[in-house]
Amino acid sequence: MSRKLPSEPSFLTIIGDSDNRYFASFVVEINPEPLPKTDNSIAIDLGISTFVTLSSRDKIDAPKPLKNNLKKLAKFQRKFAKTEPGSKRREKARLRVAKLHAQI
Repeated sequence: MSRKLPSEPSFLTIIGDSDNRYFASFVVEINPEPLPKTDNSIAIDLGISTFVTLSSRDKIDAPKPLKNNLKKLAKFQRKFAKTEPGSKRREKARLRVAKLHAQI
């Protein structure tokens, strides 16, 4: 584990993914501490031409990974379709497609 849990877990779920990754989900009880009040505030404007405009006039462009990843996915799926069922190369191609699906 990368860090200690605040208390003993009351429930644990382990989930297996199609690309051979496993995730553990813990349910723990904590006593939330309220954050200190400040007079600082920030405004966020979600837009069409720019993804986010902050009150400090900083603009953040929208990420566009989907367009590039869809081209990759099509290529990986074409290679996967040409492989022979039951082969090790097919399993490698299946994992490559599953990993890209998880990334998208």
